[in-house]
This record gives sequence, structure tokens and C-alpha cells, in this order.
Amino acid sequence: QGSNHKHLREESAKAISDLDFDGIAIGGESVGYNMEVTKDILDWIVPIIGDDRPRYTMGLGFSPLDLFEAVEHGADMFDCVSPTSIARNGSLFVHPETYQNIFHTPAPRTMRIAITNAQFANDKNPIDPLCTCTTCATYSRSYLHHLFRAEELLAYRLATIHNLHFFLSLMQEIREAIAEDRFLELKNTWFGK
Repeated sequence: QGSNHKHLREESAKAISDLDFDGIAIGGESVGYNMEVTKDILDWIVPIIGDDRPRYTMGLGFSPLDLFEAVEHGADMFDCVSPTSIARNGSLFVHPETYQNIFHTPAPRTMRIAITNAQFANDKNPIDPLCTCTTCATYSRSYLHHLFRAEELLAYRLATIHNLHFFLSLMQEIREAIAEDRFLELKNTWFGK
């Protein structure tokens, strides 16, 4: 699709846009991996692709901020193995307020906690009190900590359910914010200005 070369990206976007597809996939080197380059690539090709069909970015979803930035630069849909693969390693996404309540520091771009850390061994709170997934509604941080430490297969399933729900809920929030013309306001509540 042109890698990091503007002229090749534009040429590829023109060629694919001339075809009768229901949507356009945007991938290749750097998309999702290097968000600064990803934003440039989207800025180069979104005007060429137009807005008459969905723009789908492949491999983008390492952090919640990635979704906000890609949407801001014209992407509509995403897929990525990161939410599930990092879940299997005990990395769980949380809202910024939850992160701040746990660590008493501003949330980093990734907004994740490592549930295998000793600090969660006796923590009876849900992974994220602001999350409505079945994992958060049913199980505590200490229980997930135990499952991961015991290498129980249920740990991977519950963590994956949480991370997928977290991202799907975030995208629902983003869609609603776009419809209500408050996308940047929502982004600022997550990441500041």
C-alpha cells in the first residue's frame, strides 16, 4: 500500500478508490505500530478515498488513545490482536479515573494495569469499576490475580472478555460523541488537552 512513502500511498489510494468495494482497508507498515506515521498516512489518503464508504485500519488498537487519534484522522473501523494478546499476559485496560485511583498518578497512554502485580493479590475491587463487562461485574482483581498466578485457563478468558468489552464500549462512546458533535470533548476527558 506504499509503506511510509507519501507518493506511493497516494497512488495506492487512488487505485483502490476506483474499484467498487464497500469499504477501504488501510494497512501496511507502520499503520497502528507507529501512531505518528499512521496519522500522517491517514492524512495523506483519507481525502483521496473520500467519505462515501468506511475506512478500515488494520492492526490498530494497542491503546485507547490510538482509537481516538485514528478516528480524528479519518478512520472508521479497526481490528487488532493487541487487546486479546495482552489480555493473555495479564494486561488489562482501565479508564483514566480508575488508573489514577489505583496508582495516584496520571494514566499513561496505554491505560493498562498488570493484574499479576503483587498489589492486586488482595484487591477486592473489580478490574475497572467503570466497566460493565461480565468479568468486572462478577470477579475481583484479586481473583484474576490468583487465576493468572495459578495459570488457570479461565484467567485468559476473563481478561480477554474484559479487554474486548472495554474497546467495544469505548468505540460506542466515540460514535455517540461524534453524533452529538462532542468528539474532542470526549477525547479530552480521556487524555487531557
